[in-house]
Amino acid sequence: MAWWWIRITSCRRWPKLRGQGVKITPEILRIADNAPLILSLHRELDAIREDSNSGLKIGTTKRGIGPAYEDKVGRRAIRLIDLSEPETLMPKIERLLGHHNALRRGMGTGRDRGPCHL
Repeated sequence: MAWWWIRITSCRRWPKLRGQGVKITPEILRIADNAPLILSLHRELDAIREDSNSGLKIGTTKRGIGPAYEDKVGRRAIRLIDLSEPETLMPKIERLLGHHNALRRGMGTGRDRGPCHL
């Protein structure tokens, strides 16, 4: 499996990890190229579901992990490697938005999202 070496400048958990003696550097941080991305639309959907009046609250963290996993399993997820393939990225984004916009309409949450609002 190919790995992408990425320089990441900040993460909320890093101070705690560093305090535990974990060394985090661009040389050792590796992220799989097939890693699915958690997008703002995932966090938004997670919050909408949790805040709904359905009475079925599950205690989500509202970080979008559940909706992102649903997209992964449903083969709609945008993966890290997709960002390097501009010829196929937009059709994948449009497919993802088609699904999420239908969910938003079904939940009565307002207007559809466009590609600039992922």
